[in-house]
Amino acid sequence: MSPHALSVALRQRVAEAACFRCGYCLTSQRIIGPLLEIDHIIPEARGGTSGEENLWLACPMYNSHKADRQETVDPESRSAVPLFNPRSERWEDHFEWMEAGTHPRGPAFAARLRQPGDGDAQHRR
Repeated sequence: MSPHALSVALRQRVAEAACFRCGYCLTSQRIIGPLLEIDHIIPEARGGTSGEENLWLACPMYNSHKADRQETVDPESRSAVPLFNPRSERWEDHFEWMEAGTHPRGPAFAARLRQPGDGDAQHRR
């Protein structure tokens, strides 16, 4: 989360555009418990801005796993691959619903979420 204050109006527009759901697990704000956070898709630490086009909602779990990363290493190809961008990519191309919750389809994002100390990769809906 940015150390710079975002206006209430900007937060509201981002929340409405995201349908009040986490961009990564699609859990609704009504269900999640903790407030959804504003995620900088391109982190400010990596040159991202606090402009509306770079902001989306994320649950605390996914936002903390993502941290200040834009990419991760694909364990199969060993190459750097970008993380999912909820503003420009289709959720269905990267995640799927499973009985236990949302699960990343791509091995790279799944590996990023399973790194030691980062907790469980699945988020229950």
